[in-house]
Amino acid sequence: MIWSGKKCEWVNATEFQRLVQNQWSKDTSGQSSCLSSSSLTVGSEAKWRLLDFRRCDVLVIDDLGKGRLTEAVAGALYDLLEERTANKRVTLWTSNASLDDLLKMLPADCGGPIVRRLMDFSKIIQL
Repeated sequence: MIWSGKKCEWVNATEFQRLVQNQWSKDTSGQSSCLSSSSLTVGSEAKWRLLDFRRCDVLVIDDLGKGRLTEAVAGALYDLLEERTANKRVTLWTSNASLDDLLKMLPADCGGPIVRRLMDFSKIIQL
């Protein structure tokens, strides 16, 4: 996909969690290595990265189920998956957790819809 010119992004689950949590930060301390300007906040960078994940041709989410799946993180994950499936964008994901385990880790109100999207729009390969 990369060699064919597709825009590809990769994120692990804990980095996704951090980005969701930091998207409202006004900190300019440069906690992120991607800050290119002292005027760009950690929150601005996080918002741009999350937007890239929504728009890229191919997204890889590694280690889904790692980190803390708070309501905010789960809501952002649901929104991301909904956006990507509605626009027929490829999402590859890995997890050491089964879909049943993921369902138990997620908040009750959005766990089912997230797991359904993972099931309905994935070819699951168990190793």
